[in-house]
Amino acid sequence: MIYRIQKKLNNMSTNRVLDYRSYHKLNEADEAGSISAADQMIDLFMQAYGALVTKIGDYKDAGKDLTAVADSDNKGQGMLDAINKIAGKVDPKYKEAATTMVVAGKKLKDAYDTLLKSDEKAADKIKDTIYKKTIAYISQLGQTAKEAPKVEAQEDKDNNGLVHGEQGHLHIFEKNTFTDEREEIVKKITPIYSQVVYLAKNSPVESLKSECIKIAKELKGYYDLLSNEGEWESMKRKERKDKLEEILGKVNEVPARMNEIQGKALVKLGIDSKVQGAVKGAMDLINKAIEILNQKEEVVIAKDAGKEEEEKKDEEKKEDDKSYEEVKSGNVDKDNLSRKGKNFETIKTYQEKLNTLLGDKEKIKSDGLYGKGTEAAIRSVASRFESLVPDLKGLDGKSMTPGFLKFIDKYEENKDKVADLFK
Repeated sequence: MIYRIQKKLNNMSTNRVLDYRSYHKLNEADEAGSISAADQMIDLFMQAYGALVTKIGDYKDAGKDLTAVADSDNKGQGMLDAINKIAGKVDPKYKEAATTMVVAGKKLKDAYDTLLKSDEKAADKIKDTIYKKTIAYISQLGQTAKEAPKVEAQEDKDNNGLVHGEQGHLHIFEKNTFTDEREEIVKKITPIYSQVVYLAKNSPVESLKSECIKIAKELKGYYDLLSNEGEWESMKRKERKDKLEEILGKVNEVPARMNEIQGKALVKLGIDSKVQGAVKGAMDLINKAIEILNQKEEVVIAKDAGKEEEEKKDEEKKEDDKSYEEVKSGNVDKDNLSRKGKNFETIKTYQEKLNTLLGDKEKIKSDGLYGKGTEAAIRSVASRFESLVPDLKGLDGKSMTPGFLKFIDKYEENKDKVADLFK
């Protein structure tokens, strides 16, 4: 009898130990889930903040804003304050997206507050997780920004080129390699790349880490291409525009690719349903805001780029349609040595343009009288470019031919860009 009672007591004691261990493991799992949820919150905040901050221009306070989030007692309020601050500074055309981001920020704050209430024992670890991760992001963002490539025209080239057109005419025009648009995309990539690199190294979600490694390689490839002026110069005009749209589209897909994985991971965390709902709500709103931003950017970058191409084509068509009439020397047509001659103003105009191509010692009077001085100037300019422009070959200065007049107009429009050719 005593043996049976003792055995029963032993069993009760053993069961209590087992129950305690099970409870402790369960508590550890809950705490890990809470910390992972905090991880996702700061990831989403950085995504929202990074998307908006690049729409302010040369913004200098990003480090200060993120440090304020790290140092705030209520991290959720700190995140909301940072989003509110930059939402008020973005270009008005991004107002809809900024407003949606603010609502997402409120959802993140709700998620943070609910998480602390649902797991009070893990409160310090949750705050510490967000603090450390924010500081790490600041460091990574600074490093990424420092390493981001510069998109610049090749030195002394000013994005211009000499191009032979139809009938051998020499055309000088700006070779639009979309330097500004490429620089804008680099700026857009930088905060995304920074976050992706960080998550590739540190994400607790293996599937997200693996995807971020892949995305980081892709973004690095875009960095290299966008900063390679030679590559853009070698492309045809339509190829440049198409490549810009392609890169922009791929970059715009990155947040959705990351959030899809994070959304699946969120379901597996087993955290409070209210926290999960708030985080999911914030994620959906951020996706929506980024989608709106992307639509606006496509207009700013891709469509404007196409507009420039169309304007360039229109200008060239107008130039091709312009008719030129031959103007003969006054030594051939005496009327052109008279101030009352019908070509007086035309001669004077082209004398002025000729002077932009001549050295100081060669300059002629812009008096509207076509004499020996003007003939010599025509021969001088024609001899320099006859190897490039067949229409100039053999000109003896006795007339300004239609081909010569068209050539002079082209160079007059671009004289600042081709000054080195006349040294």
